Amino acid sequence: MKPADLVGRVLGPVHVAFAVLAFGAFGATGLYMDRVLDHLRDMDLGVRMVYRSRHIYILMAALIHGGVGAYYRPVARLVWLQWIGSTLLIAATVGLLAAFVVDPNLPESRSPFSQLSIYGLAAGTALHLAAGLWSRRMDG
Repeated sequence: MKPADLVGRVLGPVHVAFAVLAFGAFGATGLYMDRVLDHLRDMDLGVRMVYRSRHIYILMAALIHGGVGAYYRPVARLVWLQWIGSTLLIAATVGLLAAFVVDPNLPESRSPFSQLSIYGLAAGTALHLAAGLWSRRMDG
C-alpha cells in the first residue's frame, strides 16, 4: 500500500474522531461555564463574550470535522491537498481548545489562539473544498 493510499483511508475516520472529541469538548466547556463559572453571572461583559464565543468556535470545529469526515473521499492525485487541509483543521481545533482557556485571561482585543485557529479552519475547509471540486473536474 502506497503512503498516499494509507493517508487517504485514515483521514475520514480521523475527522469523525475529532468531531466526536470536539463535540465532547463543546459539552465540557458548556458545563465548565455553567458549574464552575456560575453560568458567567456577574462577569465582565467582555470576558463573558470571550468565553461564549470560544465555546461556539469549538462547536464550529466539531461541525466542520463531522462534515468532512462524513463526506470524505480520498482522491489519489490530490491526497496531499487533503492531508494539508486535514492538518490545518486538526491544528485549528486544538488551538480553539487552547483559546477557550487562554483568551479570557489576555488583555482586551488579544486573541492569538482563536484568530489563527479560525484562519486554520477556513483554510483547511477551503482546501478540502478545492480537492473535492478539482476531483469532480478530473472525473469528467
